[in-house]
Amino acid sequence: DFSFIASWITNANLSNTSTAKQRGIVVEFPTDKIFYPLKPTSVYGQKRIPTEIRIIGYVSPQIFPNIKDYTNVEYYHNLHNPQISSLYKSMNLTEFGEYYDSSKDFDYTLIKINAPSDQLTQDLSINSFKPSIVYLLELFAFHPIIAATLIIILFSFIIGAITGRLLFGRSLLWGKIGLSNILSLLGMLFVMLYFARPKNIKEEDKTLIDELKQKKIFAIKAWNAILSIVFLIIYLIPLLFAMLFGTLFDMPSYVLLSPQFIIYLLIGVALFLIIYKLGRILANEKNLTKQLFVKGYSYFEIAKYYEASLAYIVLFSMLFVIISYPLFVFIQEFGYHYF
Repeated sequence: DFSFIASWITNANLSNTSTAKQRGIVVEFPTDKIFYPLKPTSVYGQKRIPTEIRIIGYVSPQIFPNIKDYTNVEYYHNLHNPQISSLYKSMNLTEFGEYYDSSKDFDYTLIKINAPSDQLTQDLSINSFKPSIVYLLELFAFHPIIAATLIIILFSFIIGAITGRLLFGRSLLWGKIGLSNILSLLGMLFVMLYFARPKNIKEEDKTLIDELKQKKIFAIKAWNAILSIVFLIIYLIPLLFAMLFGTLFDMPSYVLLSPQFIIYLLIGVALFLIIYKLGRILANEKNLTKQLFVKGYSYFEIAKYYEASLAYIVLFSMLFVIISYPLFVFIQEFGYHYF
Protein backbone atom coordinates (compact mmCIF):
# COMPACT_ATOMS: atom_id res chain seq x y z
CA ASP A 1 0.00 0.00 0.00
CA PHE A 2 2.95 2.35 0.55
CA SER A 3 6.24 2.98 -1.21
CA PHE A 4 9.41 4.71 -0.05
CA ILE A 5 11.72 6.18 -2.68
CA ALA A 6 15.26 7.31 -1.95
CA SER A 7 17.90 8.59 -4.38
CA TRP A 8 21.43 9.86 -4.22
CA ILE A 9 24.30 10.89 -6.51
CA THR A 10 27.30 8.59 -6.45
CA ASN A 11 29.41 10.53 -8.96
CA ALA A 12 31.30 13.23 -7.05
CA ASN A 13 31.62 15.40 -10.16
CA LEU A 14 27.87 15.42 -10.69
CA SER A 15 27.23 16.41 -7.09
CA ASN A 16 29.29 19.55 -7.46
CA THR A 17 26.63 22.26 -7.29
CA SER A 18 28.77 24.78 -9.14
CA THR A 19 28.69 22.71 -12.32
CA ALA A 20 25.73 20.37 -11.96
CA LYS A 21 22.37 21.08 -13.54
CA GLN A 22 19.14 20.64 -11.65
CA ARG A 23 18.10 17.02 -11.46
CA GLY A 24 14.87 15.31 -10.59
CA ILE A 25 13.16 11.95 -10.36
CA VAL A 26 10.15 10.88 -12.39
CA VAL A 27 7.89 8.51 -10.47
CA GLU A 28 4.80 7.00 -12.09
CA PHE A 29 2.13 5.19 -10.10
CA PRO A 30 -1.65 4.65 -10.34
CA THR A 31 -3.91 6.60 -7.97
CA ASP A 32 -7.62 7.22 -7.68
CA LYS A 33 -7.03 10.84 -6.75
CA ILE A 34 -4.18 13.25 -7.42
CA PHE A 35 -2.38 14.38 -4.30
CA TYR A 36 0.83 16.14 -3.33
CA PRO A 37 2.58 15.38 -0.02
CA LEU A 38 2.90 18.53 2.09
CA LYS A 39 2.97 17.12 5.62
CA PRO A 40 6.66 16.07 5.52
CA THR A 41 7.63 19.72 5.00
CA SER A 42 5.87 20.74 8.24
CA VAL A 43 8.98 19.74 10.24
CA TYR A 44 10.66 23.03 9.23
CA GLY A 45 8.49 25.08 11.62
CA GLN A 46 7.96 28.72 10.65
CA LYS A 47 10.35 28.52 7.71
CA ARG A 48 8.70 29.06 4.34
CA ILE A 49 9.66 26.70 1.53
CA PRO A 50 8.07 27.92 -1.72
CA THR A 51 6.40 25.08 -3.60
CA GLU A 52 5.30 25.03 -7.22
CA ILE A 53 3.18 22.15 -8.46
CA ARG A 54 2.52 21.80 -12.19
CA ILE A 55 -0.22 19.42 -13.30
CA ILE A 56 -1.02 18.53 -16.88
CA GLY A 57 -4.56 19.67 -17.72
CA TYR A 58 -6.93 21.82 -15.70
CA VAL A 59 -7.63 20.50 -12.21
CA SER A 60 -9.32 21.65 -8.99
CA PRO A 61 -7.05 21.58 -5.92
CA GLN A 62 -8.77 21.24 -2.55
CA ILE A 63 -7.05 24.06 -0.69
CA PHE A 64 -7.42 23.50 3.05
CA PRO A 65 -7.95 26.53 5.33
CA ASN A 66 -4.41 26.71 6.77
CA ILE A 67 -2.82 27.49 3.41
CA LYS A 68 -5.68 29.28 1.64
CA ASP A 69 -4.14 32.73 2.10
CA TYR A 70 -0.73 31.50 0.94
CA THR A 71 -1.83 29.65 -2.19
CA ASN A 72 -2.34 30.83 -5.75
CA VAL A 73 -3.77 28.68 -8.55
CA GLU A 74 -3.20 29.64 -12.18
CA TYR A 75 -4.36 28.04 -15.41
CA TYR A 76 -2.15 28.14 -18.49
CA HIS A 77 -2.78 27.39 -22.13
CA ASN A 78 -0.15 27.09 -24.84
CA LEU A 79 -1.80 27.42 -28.24
CA HIS A 80 0.05 25.67 -31.04
CA ASN A 81 1.47 28.20 -33.47
CA PRO A 82 5.09 28.97 -34.44
CA GLN A 83 5.46 32.19 -32.44
CA ILE A 84 3.89 30.87 -29.26
CA SER A 85 5.52 27.46 -29.37
CA SER A 86 8.91 29.16 -29.51
CA LEU A 87 8.21 30.61 -26.07
CA TYR A 88 7.65 27.30 -24.31
CA LYS A 89 11.12 27.30 -22.77
CA SER A 90 10.48 30.62 -21.03
CA MET A 91 7.23 29.11 -19.71
CA ASN A 92 9.17 26.25 -18.08
CA LEU A 93 7.17 23.71 -20.04
CA THR A 94 10.36 21.74 -20.56
CA GLU A 95 9.93 20.63 -16.96
CA PHE A 96 7.19 18.33 -18.22
CA GLY A 97 9.81 16.47 -20.23
CA GLU A 98 8.34 13.81 -22.50
CA TYR A 99 4.80 14.83 -21.57
CA TYR A 100 5.11 18.13 -23.42
CA ASP A 101 4.75 18.21 -27.19
CA SER A 102 5.32 21.70 -28.62
CA SER A 103 3.39 20.75 -31.76
CA LYS A 104 0.12 20.36 -29.84
CA ASP A 105 -2.07 22.50 -27.63
CA PHE A 106 -1.00 22.15 -24.03
CA ASP A 107 -2.96 23.01 -20.88
CA TYR A 108 -1.61 22.87 -17.37
CA THR A 109 -2.39 24.03 -13.85
CA LEU A 110 0.20 25.79 -11.70
CA ILE A 111 -0.27 25.70 -7.93
CA LYS A 112 1.99 28.00 -5.90
CA ILE A 113 2.22 27.55 -2.12
CA ASN A 114 4.33 29.79 0.10
CA ALA A 115 2.97 29.04 3.58
CA PRO A 116 4.90 28.67 6.84
CA SER A 117 5.88 25.01 7.07
CA ASP A 118 3.99 24.40 10.31
CA GLN A 119 0.76 25.24 8.46
CA LEU A 120 1.20 22.27 6.13
CA THR A 121 -0.92 20.00 8.30
CA GLN A 122 -2.44 18.03 5.41
CA ASP A 123 -1.40 16.65 2.07
CA LEU A 124 -2.87 18.48 -0.89
CA SER A 125 -5.72 16.61 -2.60
CA ILE A 126 -6.49 17.54 -6.19
CA ASN A 127 -9.65 16.74 -8.13
CA SER A 128 -9.08 15.90 -11.77
CA PHE A 129 -12.10 17.81 -13.08
CA LYS A 130 -11.91 21.30 -14.59
CA PRO A 131 -13.21 24.14 -12.36
CA SER A 132 -16.48 25.57 -13.66
CA ILE A 133 -15.06 29.11 -13.72
CA VAL A 134 -12.43 27.99 -16.24
CA TYR A 135 -15.15 27.21 -18.79
CA LEU A 136 -16.24 30.84 -18.62
CA LEU A 137 -12.66 32.09 -18.83
CA GLU A 138 -11.96 29.85 -21.82
CA LEU A 139 -14.96 31.37 -23.54
CA PHE A 140 -13.42 34.81 -23.07
CA ALA A 141 -9.96 33.60 -24.11
CA PHE A 142 -10.84 31.64 -27.24
CA HIS A 143 -14.10 33.28 -28.36
CA PRO A 144 -13.84 36.89 -27.15
CA ILE A 145 -16.34 38.32 -29.65
CA ILE A 146 -19.01 35.76 -28.76
CA ALA A 147 -18.33 36.15 -25.04
CA ALA A 148 -18.44 39.95 -25.17
CA THR A 149 -21.67 39.87 -27.16
CA LEU A 150 -23.34 37.49 -24.72
CA ILE A 151 -22.21 39.55 -21.72
CA ILE A 152 -23.45 42.78 -23.27
CA ILE A 153 -26.83 41.21 -24.13
CA LEU A 154 -27.27 39.70 -20.66
CA PHE A 155 -26.17 42.80 -18.79
CA SER A 156 -28.20 45.09 -21.04
CA PHE A 157 -31.39 43.18 -20.23
CA ILE A 158 -30.68 43.00 -16.48
CA ILE A 159 -29.65 46.64 -16.19
CA GLY A 160 -32.52 47.75 -18.39
CA ALA A 161 -34.95 45.90 -16.10
CA ILE A 162 -33.35 47.44 -12.97
CA THR A 163 -33.49 50.92 -14.52
CA GLY A 164 -37.12 50.44 -15.49
CA ARG A 165 -37.98 49.30 -11.98
CA LEU A 166 -36.21 52.28 -10.39
CA LEU A 167 -37.72 54.89 -12.70
CA PHE A 168 -41.07 53.57 -13.81
CA GLY A 169 -41.93 50.71 -11.44
CA ARG A 170 -41.90 48.20 -14.33
CA SER A 171 -39.16 45.74 -15.29
CA LEU A 172 -39.90 43.41 -18.22
CA LEU A 173 -40.64 45.96 -20.95
CA TRP A 174 -37.66 48.10 -19.97
CA GLY A 175 -35.43 45.04 -19.80
CA LYS A 176 -36.32 44.33 -23.42
CA ILE A 177 -35.64 47.95 -24.33
CA GLY A 178 -32.28 47.63 -22.57
CA LEU A 179 -31.31 44.97 -25.13
CA SER A 180 -31.13 47.77 -27.70
CA ASN A 181 -27.92 48.85 -25.96
CA ILE A 182 -26.09 46.75 -28.56
CA LEU A 183 -27.29 49.34 -31.12
CA SER A 184 -25.64 52.18 -29.15
CA LEU A 185 -27.46 54.73 -27.01
CA LEU A 186 -28.87 56.39 -30.12
CA GLY A 187 -30.34 53.07 -31.18
CA MET A 188 -31.82 52.68 -27.71
CA LEU A 189 -33.49 56.06 -28.06
CA PHE A 190 -35.18 55.00 -31.33
CA VAL A 191 -36.32 51.72 -29.77
CA MET A 192 -37.83 53.62 -26.86
CA LEU A 193 -39.64 55.90 -29.30
CA TYR A 194 -41.21 52.87 -30.99
CA PHE A 195 -41.92 50.51 -28.08
CA ALA A 196 -42.26 52.67 -24.97
CA ARG A 197 -45.71 54.15 -25.21
CA PRO A 198 -47.88 55.32 -22.32
CA LYS A 199 -51.12 53.48 -21.69
CA ASN A 200 -54.35 55.07 -22.78
CA ILE A 201 -55.60 57.02 -19.81
CA LYS A 202 -59.21 56.50 -18.84
CA GLU A 203 -61.38 59.53 -18.37
CA GLU A 204 -61.92 58.85 -14.67
CA ASP A 205 -58.16 58.63 -14.06
CA LYS A 206 -57.16 61.90 -15.70
CA THR A 207 -57.54 63.88 -12.48
CA LEU A 208 -55.03 61.62 -10.70
CA ILE A 209 -52.58 61.68 -13.62
CA ASP A 210 -52.80 65.47 -13.96
CA GLU A 211 -52.21 65.97 -10.24
CA LEU A 212 -49.06 63.82 -10.30
CA LYS A 213 -47.85 65.63 -13.41
CA GLN A 214 -48.35 69.03 -11.80
CA LYS A 215 -46.36 67.93 -8.76
CA LYS A 216 -43.57 66.73 -11.12
CA ILE A 217 -43.43 63.41 -9.29
CA PHE A 218 -41.59 61.63 -12.10
CA ALA A 219 -38.91 64.33 -12.35
CA ILE A 220 -38.41 64.13 -8.58
CA LYS A 221 -38.18 60.33 -8.71
CA ALA A 222 -35.73 60.42 -11.64
CA TRP A 223 -33.44 62.95 -9.94
CA ASN A 224 -33.61 60.97 -6.72
CA ALA A 225 -32.52 57.78 -8.51
CA ILE A 226 -29.74 59.45 -10.53
CA LEU A 227 -28.30 61.40 -7.59
CA SER A 228 -28.43 58.27 -5.43
CA ILE A 229 -26.32 56.41 -7.99
CA VAL A 230 -23.89 59.35 -8.16
CA PHE A 231 -23.63 59.32 -4.37
CA LEU A 232 -23.04 55.57 -4.46
CA ILE A 233 -20.21 55.87 -7.00
CA ILE A 234 -18.44 58.90 -5.55
CA TYR A 235 -18.90 58.33 -1.82
CA LEU A 236 -20.29 54.97 -0.70
CA ILE A 237 -18.15 52.69 -2.90
CA PRO A 238 -14.86 54.50 -2.04
CA LEU A 239 -15.85 54.41 1.65
CA LEU A 240 -16.52 50.67 1.41
CA PHE A 241 -13.16 50.01 -0.24
CA ALA A 242 -11.38 52.16 2.34
CA MET A 243 -12.99 50.11 5.13
CA LEU A 244 -12.21 46.78 3.46
CA PHE A 245 -8.55 47.59 2.81
CA GLY A 246 -7.94 49.40 6.10
CA THR A 247 -6.99 52.76 4.59
CA LEU A 248 -9.91 54.72 6.06
CA PHE A 249 -8.10 55.73 9.26
CA ASP A 250 -4.59 55.80 7.78
CA MET A 251 -5.05 58.94 5.71
CA PRO A 252 -2.48 61.62 6.63
CA SER A 253 -3.76 64.78 8.31
CA TYR A 254 -2.62 67.04 5.48
CA VAL A 255 -5.00 65.16 3.16
CA LEU A 256 -7.92 65.28 5.60
CA LEU A 257 -7.45 69.03 6.14
CA SER A 258 -6.79 69.95 2.52
CA PRO A 259 -9.31 72.30 0.81
CA GLN A 260 -9.99 69.70 -1.88
CA PHE A 261 -10.97 67.02 0.65
CA ILE A 262 -13.14 69.45 2.65
CA ILE A 263 -14.96 70.52 -0.53
CA TYR A 264 -15.38 66.84 -1.42
CA LEU A 265 -17.02 66.18 1.96
CA LEU A 266 -19.24 69.29 1.76
CA ILE A 267 -20.48 68.28 -1.68
CA GLY A 268 -21.21 64.81 -0.29
CA VAL A 269 -23.22 66.26 2.60
CA ALA A 270 -25.17 68.53 0.25
CA LEU A 271 -25.84 65.64 -2.11
CA PHE A 272 -27.07 63.48 0.78
CA LEU A 273 -29.43 66.24 1.99
CA ILE A 274 -30.86 66.69 -1.52
CA ILE A 275 -31.47 62.95 -1.85
CA TYR A 276 -33.10 62.89 1.58
CA LYS A 277 -35.36 65.83 0.69
CA LEU A 278 -36.44 64.25 -2.60
CA GLY A 279 -37.11 60.98 -0.78
CA ARG A 280 -39.34 62.77 1.73
CA ILE A 281 -41.36 64.36 -1.08
CA LEU A 282 -41.90 60.95 -2.67
CA ALA A 283 -42.87 59.48 0.69
CA ASN A 284 -45.47 62.21 1.23
CA GLU A 285 -47.03 61.45 -2.15
CA LYS A 286 -46.98 57.70 -1.61
CA ASN A 287 -50.78 57.41 -1.45
CA LEU A 288 -51.17 59.07 -4.85
CA THR A 289 -48.50 56.95 -6.51
CA LYS A 290 -50.02 53.83 -4.95
CA GLN A 291 -53.33 54.69 -6.61
CA LEU A 292 -51.42 55.10 -9.87
CA PHE A 293 -50.18 51.50 -9.74
CA VAL A 294 -53.49 50.09 -8.49
CA LYS A 295 -55.13 51.50 -11.61
CA GLY A 296 -52.53 49.73 -13.79
CA TYR A 297 -50.37 52.74 -14.68
CA SER A 298 -46.70 53.41 -14.02
CA TYR A 299 -44.51 56.48 -13.60
CA PHE A 300 -44.12 56.51 -17.36
CA GLU A 301 -47.68 57.79 -17.76
CA ILE A 302 -46.91 60.91 -15.68
CA ALA A 303 -43.59 61.68 -17.39
CA LYS A 304 -42.84 63.82 -20.39
CA TYR A 305 -41.27 61.72 -23.11
CA TYR A 306 -37.97 63.60 -23.20
CA GLU A 307 -37.73 63.37 -19.39
CA ALA A 308 -38.35 59.63 -19.44
CA SER A 309 -35.90 59.02 -22.30
CA LEU A 310 -33.10 61.12 -20.84
CA ALA A 311 -33.52 59.72 -17.32
CA TYR A 312 -33.57 56.13 -18.59
CA ILE A 313 -30.46 56.51 -20.76
CA VAL A 314 -28.47 58.36 -18.07
CA LEU A 315 -29.36 55.92 -15.29
CA PHE A 316 -28.88 52.90 -17.58
CA SER A 317 -25.38 54.08 -18.54
CA MET A 318 -24.35 54.66 -14.94
CA LEU A 319 -25.62 51.29 -13.76
CA PHE A 320 -23.99 49.52 -16.71
CA VAL A 321 -20.57 50.84 -15.67
CA ILE A 322 -21.10 50.01 -11.98
CA ILE A 323 -22.34 46.47 -12.56
CA SER A 324 -20.22 45.36 -15.54
CA TYR A 325 -16.85 46.80 -14.47
CA PRO A 326 -16.34 44.48 -11.45
CA LEU A 327 -16.98 41.45 -13.69
CA PHE A 328 -14.19 42.36 -16.08
CA VAL A 329 -11.86 43.15 -13.18
CA PHE A 330 -12.65 39.73 -11.70
CA ILE A 331 -11.88 37.98 -14.98
CA GLN A 332 -8.61 39.91 -15.31
CA GLU A 333 -7.49 39.25 -11.72
CA PHE A 334 -8.60 35.62 -11.45
CA GLY A 335 -5.21 34.35 -12.52
CA TYR A 336 -6.05 32.80 -15.87
CA HIS A 337 -3.13 33.13 -18.28
CA TYR A 338 -3.66 32.71 -21.99
CA PHE A 339 -0.59 32.27 -24.15
